[in-house]
Amino acid sequence: MKQFIFALLFLWGSISLAFSQELPDTLKPDLGKFLDKCAVCGAPVYEDMLTRVDLIGKDKSQTYVCGLDCATVLIDKEGKDKFRDIWVLDYYSGKQWSIVNVFYVLGSNVKPAGGRFPAIAFDTSYRAEYFMLQHGGEVYKPSFVMNLARDFRKLSGKK
Repeated sequence: MKQFIFALLFLWGSISLAFSQELPDTLKPDLGKFLDKCAVCGAPVYEDMLTRVDLIGKDKSQTYVCGLDCATVLIDKEGKDKFRDIWVLDYYSGKQWSIVNVFYVLGSNVKPAGGRFPAIAFDTSYRAEYFMLQHGGEVYKPSFVMNLARDFRKLSGKK
């Protein structure tokens, strides 16, 4: 019986790792097509990268950044008024949502590929809490997470 339980736990752990974006290059899930380099740090930004942030300008221009810490650089530098909206990816569906309508999980055991600030977005608080029960972490509202990302950026030396 112990062997069966151990085998089940091993299988579950292997499957959950397969869906994480932290695996070695040979095992990484497809991050989608390359979109651009991050407008702040130059890191590659892919369409299915969990930390990707799209800044939509008033002129409908789209600027890609690798994560929330880089997004705060542009927002602080150019002002909130320059951007019409900020879009992030929902963990489960991969669909884009306005940052004002999402919930974030910080501190989980899932480490996204790309982006130095590992905040994972969810379209509902229910889905964020469900993920938290499986992977740990805490659920936060976007305004709190943006302030944390800003502090993280400043501590890491990005101005």
